[in-house]
Amino acid sequence: PNGYLWKKYLHPNTSFANNQVAVRATAFPLVRLTELYLNYVEAYYEYYGRLDGQALIYLNDIRSHAGIPDVETSWQGIAGKDYREIIRQERTIELMYEGHRFFDARRWKIAHLTFNKVQKRWNCFPAGFTTQSPQSAENYLTLRNSNEPTKTFNVPQHYLYPLDSRDININPNLVQNPGW
Repeated sequence: PNGYLWKKYLHPNTSFANNQVAVRATAFPLVRLTELYLNYVEAYYEYYGRLDGQALIYLNDIRSHAGIPDVETSWQGIAGKDYREIIRQERTIELMYEGHRFFDARRWKIAHLTFNKVQKRWNCFPAGFTTQSPQSAENYLTLRNSNEPTKTFNVPQHYLYPLDSRDININPNLVQNPGW
């Protein structure tokens, strides 16, 4: 619904030519080494309050694998850089479309800022265009409100899951999480 097509885990021989899809099966990894590196980098920064040592090596390994300059070069000369935000941005970009963002935003306590917005999309469902007469890039790259309903994220309720009522019935000392 947002107009993006990702090729992250598609087989290299999968094609989308002439509105025909030729899909080849490929394995989908459950855990990637990059995710472990990013977990280490984030934990290191949260514990020590700095980005150096093995954490910096891991982060720069991820960036060099993607073919982009290391952290020091990319953020050089930028006053007031926040390494926590840099790490979060790296994690968001690298793990895009892998199902991490929802849990990351909740863990970082920014979900109420991120999820209580109208979702946007590219103009990917226009009327009047065909494969013989496709829409222009300018038309496609027009940002629109999504047709998806606006999500709500209630604080503090949605930062915690509800406890199963059976567990509360078994243990009378157990208290339900706020809002549930």
